[in-house]
Amino acid sequence: MKDILINRGFTEKQATRLTEELSNIDERLQKALEKWLKDGTETDFSAEGFSVIGLKQQYEMTYPAALLSIDWVLKDPDNAVICIKKGLR
Repeated sequence: MKDILINRGFTEKQATRLTEELSNIDERLQKALEKWLKDGTETDFSAEGFSVIGLKQQYEMTYPAALLSIDWVLKDPDNAVICIKKGLR
């Protein structure tokens, strides 16, 4: 995964951190992550009124960052929703 992230423009430091974080992503997002890693396809996923594509557009996130934000919403919706609405992630 780290090599794919580096090939997609992330620095080695970013790729290392993202690899660690993405390795623990919620199983509901796993297929979307695998598809993106395989061929770059960005599958949308929604939770608590947020979507991966919407977060990318609104907050200028990368696809992995938006996936991790949705992962956060799935795992800790009370805190994640408040923080994302404030633009903190």
